[in-house]
Amino acid sequence: MTHSQTTVPLSADNAASLRFLGRLEMPEPPSTLFSYALSVDQTRLAGLNNDMLIVWDLIDGERVFQRSRLNANRVFYAPDKERLYLLGAGAVALLNADDGEVLDEIRVHPDYSEAYAYDPLDGRLLVGGTDGTLKLWSLPDRQSVLTTEAGLTPSPVTAAALSPTAGRFAGALSGAVWLFGADGERIGEMRIPQTVYDLRFTDDGRYLIANAGGTILLWDTEQNASQALAERGGNEVFLLIPDSPYLIIDTESGVNIWNVATRQLTAFLTETGDEPLRAAVSPDGTLLLTVSYGRGASLWNLSNVASGSVARGALRIDDPNLLDVAISGDGFVALFFD
Repeated sequence: MTHSQTTVPLSADNAASLRFLGRLEMPEPPSTLFSYALSVDQTRLAGLNNDMLIVWDLIDGERVFQRSRLNANRVFYAPDKERLYLLGAGAVALLNADDGEVLDEIRVHPDYSEAYAYDPLDGRLLVGGTDGTLKLWSLPDRQSVLTTEAGLTPSPVTAAALSPTAGRFAGALSGAVWLFGADGERIGEMRIPQTVYDLRFTDDGRYLIANAGGTILLWDTEQNASQALAERGGNEVFLLIPDSPYLIIDTESGVNIWNVATRQLTAFLTETGDEPLRAAVSPDGTLLLTVSYGRGASLWNLSNVASGSVARGALRIDDPNLLDVAISGDGFVALFFD
């Protein structure tokens, strides 16, 4: 699908007119993209598959270039769109975003544990280590900002998150989630017996949400209070509706939408199946797209989620083999990955 064929952003109001615009062709040998990134201006898509880094222009749908992925397992765009960052094995390769030429390499963590968080707006990269430390980098400046101290019993960092406010960040390790200030000093802790695999801050930076093997925990960092929101789910769909207090969680029985401010279950979507569910929310927070392998795609109207009402709509995509979905940050394009 290309920007040149769209005129208004996707929303619940125009979801009925959502239509297929085109396909981004894969080079041989084709394989599934396991990591991808959109440029800040939302006009390019970079993705990693088993063999290659591939970049497409979303204006015309053409491939910009392809090259070996350098054993990387994550790809990010620089804030200025002029560089691509490939993360793998504790190093970041800096590439020219127009032709894939390798410009430099930064060793970001000698004991990289594959826990990371990246902010595409300022180029900050937070990486965790098997030694229990977190290292914060400014990739545009190619500079290390700080390194936290390891805990009393160093253990691998299993998840990391960057707060949108006040330069704070968080890491999960050794049965706890730790909150750090902008200077790298530990300012809070939430004890949890399970291993945490994912961390997210809410848009205001107040709440930290931890996915611990299907148990979702909410931590109010201002009141230092925590609560379990859901059990037996949350591994695949775990996202926040923009500019709202609502959190979407996939569970064994269906999709839950929670209000993190009131700690109340607000809505329930009966979208279940044996295969993992993936989802994306429009930037205005009114439209939810979900996909599941073998079952295809669905769309949901989130306009009235506050009242507990989430209507399901029809979405015709003649491809049941969908693995993931994304909506561009400007809302003009939905990408379905098969």
